[in-house]
Amino acid sequence: MSDDSDIRDLLQRAGKREQPDADMMNELRQTTYAAWQQAVKQNRQAKRRRWLTGVALAASVFAVTALVGFQLTRGFGEPSVRVAAVAYQQGAINIISKSREENPLTALFSRSEPHSNGENVSNRSVANQPLYSNDIISTAADGLVRLELADSTVLILAADTALQLQSASRVKLIKGKLYLDSPGTKASTDITTAWGNIRDIGTQYELSVDESRLQVAVREGQVEISLRDQKPVYAGVVNNLGDVIVIDRSNKITTTKVAANDDYWMWAQSASAGLNLEGLSVYDLLTWAGRVTGKSVTYESTQIKYNAQHTHFSGGVISAEDIELNLIELLKTTRLSASLNSDSILLRSSE
Repeated sequence: MSDDSDIRDLLQRAGKREQPDADMMNELRQTTYAAWQQAVKQNRQAKRRRWLTGVALAASVFAVTALVGFQLTRGFGEPSVRVAAVAYQQGAINIISKSREENPLTALFSRSEPHSNGENVSNRSVANQPLYSNDIISTAADGLVRLELADSTVLILAADTALQLQSASRVKLIKGKLYLDSPGTKASTDITTAWGNIRDIGTQYELSVDESRLQVAVREGQVEISLRDQKPVYAGVVNNLGDVIVIDRSNKITTTKVAANDDYWMWAQSASAGLNLEGLSVYDLLTWAGRVTGKSVTYESTQIKYNAQHTHFSGGVISAEDIELNLIELLKTTRLSASLNSDSILLRSSE
């Protein structure tokens, strides 16, 4: 018997099969279709989420890359670098951080409050606050501030003065008056003005500018003044008398003299840093006092100088204000004493 005959015979013996209920079949089809639709939908959503995540990640990478590239092409190649810090403040001062307005990557770290003209300005106390390249700091009519540059150079700004910090060794005096104290152990600090450039050669000096003139007064060392289309002019100190050079709008140069210990310098001395005495010798103290006051320091004998070099303080701080009185009181704790006059400090034995 063929296979087909066997199957046909088997079906005839089984008889007619019962058909399922039509409603039941319809419900089964709908349920199966709904389950299939849900599976397809979930599959599509999963694929879409994966696609969107990939697109978002790619867009973020592109945006950051574009932003950095944009900044580099528009001057962000000179990022804001810390170049100084506010060491002393008296009265009101303003700090304008233009670099942070222009650079969205550093705007999050702005150190001052928004001003009505869109600039970042701070009138509150900002002692010890860092300053960055391109920051502009200005003093009010009652203001006085001491800045310490990264290389230990000190700048003291008088009232009504504005200064831009261009780098750690270059600043621009926009207006007003400043005092520079350079230790002389590093490269010079270049100061640019509307008149020309001024460069110190290990020195202490005062610089002031306004619309009618430029003035340089030297207390120690030497200063090079480079005016536009003019040969450099040098100012220095001879026999404790420093040059005071005034250049007017017609380039006429007038020179006078000022002593290193003259009261002329008192405005800067009032903002000078005090001295931490811990571990320092009497010799160190007198060297500092002579530099701050402009007075020469002498010793009664070679032995007294030796004693000064080997007599040390265990602590304490001396202020630059009333320095002469403070100096006499400090020396009472040693076997040395000092005689002070208008020109010098003489150290001798107190016994």
